[in-house]
Amino acid sequence: MTIIFVSSEVYPFQKHGGLADISASLPKTLTQKGLKVKSILPLYEDDTFQDDYQLFKKKTIQFGQESIETEYYTYTFEDHEYLFVKNSLLSSLDPNETFLTYLMFNVSVLSILKDLDMSINIIHINDWHTAFIPFLLDAMFRPVDPFYENIKTLLTIHNLERQGQFDRSYETYLPYKNFTYILNGHINFLKTGIMRANYINTVSKTYKQEILLRFYGFDLDSALKARQDHLEGILNGFDHHLYDPTTSSTLSINYDIDTYEDGKSINKKALIESLDLEDASLPLMLFNGRLGRQKGIDLMKSTLEDTLLNENMNLIVVGEGDSKYESYFKELERKYPKHVHFHEGFNKTFSEKAYAASDFFLLPSLFEPSGLNHLIAMRYGSLPIVRATGGLKDTVFNEGPNQNGFTFVNYDEEEFHDVFLEALRMYYDKDPLLEEKIKHAMQVTSHLEDMADSYISLYQKVLEDE
Repeated sequence: MTIIFVSSEVYPFQKHGGLADISASLPKTLTQKGLKVKSILPLYEDDTFQDDYQLFKKKTIQFGQESIETEYYTYTFEDHEYLFVKNSLLSSLDPNETFLTYLMFNVSVLSILKDLDMSINIIHINDWHTAFIPFLLDAMFRPVDPFYENIKTLLTIHNLERQGQFDRSYETYLPYKNFTYILNGHINFLKTGIMRANYINTVSKTYKQEILLRFYGFDLDSALKARQDHLEGILNGFDHHLYDPTTSSTLSINYDIDTYEDGKSINKKALIESLDLEDASLPLMLFNGRLGRQKGIDLMKSTLEDTLLNENMNLIVVGEGDSKYESYFKELERKYPKHVHFHEGFNKTFSEKAYAASDFFLLPSLFEPSGLNHLIAMRYGSLPIVRATGGLKDTVFNEGPNQNGFTFVNYDEEEFHDVFLEALRMYYDKDPLLEEKIKHAMQVTSHLEDMADSYISLYQKVLEDE
């Protein structure tokens, strides 16, 4: 089976969120399982690897009234082959050119497929940036070239809120007018993919059900209901070899499920001292992720500030995103310099140290399609405090024989406050249940291999689709 995997970001070349991590790990795991997979992504101006890329081909692509000179570069990283697309539109960092940037990327992907000398079964596209590919395949490529006739498409939705919505004036760039790309009077990339791909999947089983509801559907619930017979849910997994407290050279000391108490204590003390924070005996809270409304930051503010005021915890925040949240955590760090550290940006080395040092991981999301960072935190014995939504509901349990964290149901400040205080109480009381939760958390089983097996089964469904 031959898969073309298309994404707007792949770690380590470009990373804005969890999409980059999955786009790095899933294709490599599929290859290890015997599939032939090639990844295609844009070549951005700030790509620090590009000096090592090899020119594969130059093509002149007709785009509306213009002829766009496009270059394709290859690069092999960790035994996986990548193809990068570069042209004047893709190089643009002007946010006003985003429509043309990604429409051109979609056209460029389809334009190079014949040159790859591969018999392609499925184009696996991800999120709105690549979601025009099924429409363009039908409108521009299949009618003129039998090579494209039997190629199927799978759209994976990692975040429904981000849809790629643009003014209808851009219709002049499209081959013809069609209702499938229109939503609320605008061109909508993601709706196009939902309506035109052979199959669609989300990144957890609960999120698959949630997005059929108006609250979570962001105006696409009707389109998704129309395609729900071709909608699946596959839980994201992470690379257990990449994040392993028993072998990581980043940590002050390695540890496992039997030695975590001493191991986490030593790692916490080392990180607290290196950041010039106070009192390693205090519980250490960690937030690591994109700073946005979705992540529940507004929900946490009053509880965090009250707890910091009483000097009952330390807090580390790792991430970047919405400037208002970046400013908020910078101000919190300024106000409580001995108890708060804000690390702007994504950094695997620092993140790993923070996972190993922290006692609790904060993710009280408004919605959460899947979530990876809380799973990684659990692997390091950091207990998640989360709202039971999407992938968090599928993986974090507050009750029962496999409880491995703290959950609450409604997006409500008081509910978060109560579960946060319960976590602190358990910590300070040395509640035996806390040890039980930690041991269950460290046995998290969201493996890449399981996720890849699920995608292989889904690929079979896609190929059988008429």
